[in-house]
Amino acid sequence: MTGYSGTPLAKKLGIAAAVATDITEQVIRELALPTGLVDIKVCAVDETWSGLKLVIRRTRRTRERS
Repeated sequence: MTGYSGTPLAKKLGIAAAVATDITEQVIRELALPTGLVDIKVCAVDETWSGLKLVIRRTRRTRERS
């Protein structure tokens, strides 16, 4: 199994978030880490959205044979 997952997240801007949500980077990590995924990148998409890139933990990856 190879690949990655990208998860869009609303950024926190000032005191209130631009988009009302309970999903944060920390929530995604708390759900992903026990399943063997790890976050490797966070990127800004625009002023409102950011993205979190998740991949399978290196120790749990299988090698593809060609």
